[in-house]
Amino acid sequence: MFRNGMFPFMNAGYSRAERRVGLRGLPMFLLLSALVAPGAGFPGAWAGGTEVIASRGAATRALEGKEVARRCTTKTPPVEDRLGPVRNDSASEWCYAFLTADLLSWQLGQVVSAADVGIIYNDESGTRRPGQAHSAMDRGGRMTEAFDFMVRKGMCLEADMPSQDFLVSRGDGTGESYGLRGLLAEIEGATRRRDPARGGVPCSDWETARAMFPWLGYRDFADILARSSERDLINRLQERNCGGRRVFFPKPVGLLTVRGPLGSVYEPAVQDRLFERIDAELEAGGIVGVGLSAKFYSQGYSSRDFHAVSVVGRRYNPETRQCEYKVRDTSGEGCAGFQPCENGNLWASESSLRGRLYEIYLLR
Repeated sequence: MFRNGMFPFMNAGYSRAERRVGLRGLPMFLLLSALVAPGAGFPGAWAGGTEVIASRGAATRALEGKEVARRCTTKTPPVEDRLGPVRNDSASEWCYAFLTADLLSWQLGQVVSAADVGIIYNDESGTRRPGQAHSAMDRGGRMTEAFDFMVRKGMCLEADMPSQDFLVSRGDGTGESYGLRGLLAEIEGATRRRDPARGGVPCSDWETARAMFPWLGYRDFADILARSSERDLINRLQERNCGGRRVFFPKPVGLLTVRGPLGSVYEPAVQDRLFERIDAELEAGGIVGVGLSAKFYSQGYSSRDFHAVSVVGRRYNPETRQCEYKVRDTSGEGCAGFQPCENGNLWASESSLRGRLYEIYLLR
């Protein structure tokens, strides 16, 4: 979930001292976004574009009191109706794929497979090295790229390609549960267990694959396994399972990234503008994708650790006199032990989120 789960291949981050030091410590994705114009350099990388907030100076937004009570009206759209229950990325560092899937699901009105997003992103983004299996992909990704890839290639739904809660039944009446990358590794391991001399494929390997690819028949799996390497097995199973079932948007859609200028993303005035945009989206009945420092969750994480979540609601807390935001996490219904937790959602005060947001993602 954390440990650079959003952009683990970018090893720079922010400390409070670094906020005022020009380009020092800036994550590489921000440097790239400043150097690459929307639509240029990376095919499909900027669906909806990037908006840079040119704001500096002190914060002007009140964090508690009567003004907040007037501004912070309750907004809690029934997100589970369109997104389903909070999903669990199983600490796979694919939180970006789960957020992208939620944003796609909200726009589509059907639950999109996060596993499908991650697998497609691994290949389309060029981050998967030659010979590298999908289960070995411990890198995060960029929401705008992932969103654009899925819009163009079509989406496999969660019902057709599950992303979590993998329980594989065994012939002896027992079962085994897996997280996302654990199941990918077990499926890919079938390429090392096959024995051409004996012929056939163990039913246990087929049953394991069907936990993620439920439309696979035994002969489909055996045929694909016989001609696949560990690197391309998952892609071929995905293609056979989701082929003809992919869903497309009937009209153009995009994802707008909003952030502060280089070296100033955590400036108080920038944080003000980001919260204003979040409020506007919630007022309009929408949800917002958020990229934030994992230090929001615990001081045990460094400013170099990033995470991707969505904000799906808002309420006023009369006891603290602060505005609170409903954060839909990607660690399942238990919120990985963080409290207060409500079926996988965290209620966080604006003051606890301030200084942690570095960009937001708006559906367009």
